[in-house]
Amino acid sequence: MLVEAKSSLEVQIPETIIREEMGARIKQLGDRMGGEEGLKQYFTKIGEQKTSELYDDIKKSAIESLEKFFVLRKLVELFEIQDVNRDNSLDAEKKIYAKLVSDKAPKKAAKKADVAESAEEATKKPAAKKAPAKKKAE
Repeated sequence: MLVEAKSSLEVQIPETIIREEMGARIKQLGDRMGGEEGLKQYFTKIGEQKTSELYDDIKKSAIESLEKFFVLRKLVELFEIQDVNRDNSLDAEKKIYAKLVSDKAPKKAAKKADVAESAEEATKKPAAKKAPAKKKAE
């Protein structure tokens, strides 16, 4: 089953990947709380409703993070960036930006952008012309 993320760009993320990301985030939270026992105590303390809200927030954050990951991965592919250092924070983003501001942006990506822009312009309705205002008789 795929979960469809609602945004200006449609990104479909498999439910299993979302569950994995949520599990990792909950484990990190547990580690900060002193382990599984500390996490259970925290959930007991905040109550069932707040725990449910926390899980919803974790799921929302996981989906947003995965959306960004997949979009970034696609941009790296479109711009044909080969040497991304995953251990270096923001390396991919910096290289994408460098490609965008340089004259060396791949034609494939530019062509796709032109097609998207043309489609957007085609859907816009031309503005209606206004008739000149009539002068009032004095």
